[in-house]
Amino acid sequence: MQRGLTLIELMVVIAILAILASFAVVGINSWVRDMKVQEDVRIIYSVLKSAQRRAFLEKVEYCVSFNGSSVFMECDNSSNAAVYLKTSFVADKKVCYDKSGFTNDNVSVCYNGVSDAKYSCVSVDFIEIRFGKAKWEDGKCSCEHR
Repeated sequence: MQRGLTLIELMVVIAILAILASFAVVGINSWVRDMKVQEDVRIIYSVLKSAQRRAFLEKVEYCVSFNGSSVFMECDNSSNAAVYLKTSFVADKKVCYDKSGFTNDNVSVCYNGVSDAKYSCVSVDFIEIRFGKAKWEDGKCSCEHR
């Protein structure tokens, strides 16, 4: 009676484990990317909310602009702040809040890539800021809300 595994049996088991591990690595990479996108969406949301709140409280205009992987908050009295993101986002234009905390801008800020993240964009409309899923058509992004 033989005890243990032969070399061929051991190699087959290792090959099967290697194939399964390769599937796991692909899944983990896309999961990590999606988590970075969602984190950046939350950062963009926070910067927009902060600009809105500060415009209302300080009674000055605040603008938020987007440049690839950076978000800039600017104020009338020239105080500026920059936040750097892990991923790249695009927006049509900057968002400006008046002294009442309102904006006339209707802007979608979208992840510049393909993602299965739950949230991959932020939309701004008058006073409301919402998360959504980026939808690209003809090179233009819109933010779909659930």
